[in-house]
Amino acid sequence: MEIKDVTWLRADGHELTQHDWHDRGRGLLGMLVHGHEAGTDGENGIVAPETLLLVFNADDRAWRWRLPLVPEKGTWVWRIDTARADLDHERIGGKTIKVAARALALLEYKQVS
Repeated sequence: MEIKDVTWLRADGHELTQHDWHDRGRGLLGMLVHGHEAGTDGENGIVAPETLLLVFNADDRAWRWRLPLVPEKGTWVWRIDTARADLDHERIGGKTIKVAARALALLEYKQVS
């Protein structure tokens, strides 16, 4: 997948196609905002722009969501899950997450050096 600043995704982790945009039965939508590689700002040292994944599930049932591949080395971390009050910004160890029915999830990709 070509890395863009913003990529709209399906639950399988692939970019939405033109056909997907016109699918009235689609209750899932993801937005990947890619922060690109860490760089330096000249004053404060290393700056790692945030890569975020926002997942919307408007369906009546929970879905498995495949996390998109990111070229930088790192790991996904939960930031917000509207279906979970006990969220503690835990790291995600697998390649998929479960997004509850009628929920929104926000994840951040933390780069490691």
